[in-house]
Amino acid sequence: MKKEFIFLMFAVCFALWVIVVDNMILPKKENLRQKRALFSRYRVKEWRGDGKLNLVKDKIVIYAHLDNAEEFYYLEYKPQYEAALKMIEPGTTINLRYSKRFPKLWQRTVYRVDRGGLPVLITTDRDLKQRQMFIWKFTAAMGGLFILLSFLGFLNKPRPHGRR
Repeated sequence: MKKEFIFLMFAVCFALWVIVVDNMILPKKENLRQKRALFSRYRVKEWRGDGKLNLVKDKIVIYAHLDNAEEFYYLEYKPQYEAALKMIEPGTTINLRYSKRFPKLWQRTVYRVDRGGLPVLITTDRDLKQRQMFIWKFTAAMGGLFILLSFLGFLNKPRPHGRR
């Protein structure tokens, strides 16, 4: 079995895993980072799918102005989150509680938005537990796929004296 094959299978499994998983280990609410910014707008980032196996979830992208720059914050899509964001006027000061974790270190994932000290939207503990359970199941599935593909590559390796 060639090392290139193993590396390629690892890269494919890891790439699929990174696409689906936002934060490998979800943070505790008291460990979230906090920023105060001006709400600009939001949009729903939809992934086209047939609905049978939607591994990649739709996201809400929140645009907020901070220090003369517009920053993006990502939130898992839920209709109630979109309804809450519709109620916020552009230019309103909001507090964003977010996390940046492995594997998507560049992405700020929002778990709570406050306006004037009152929560506008909150990701509940139940939702976090369900999401963490999905992440571990998907991680196990990707690990199993990698081991299966490596095993099949090992069975299919060329024999030095041919097959008998």
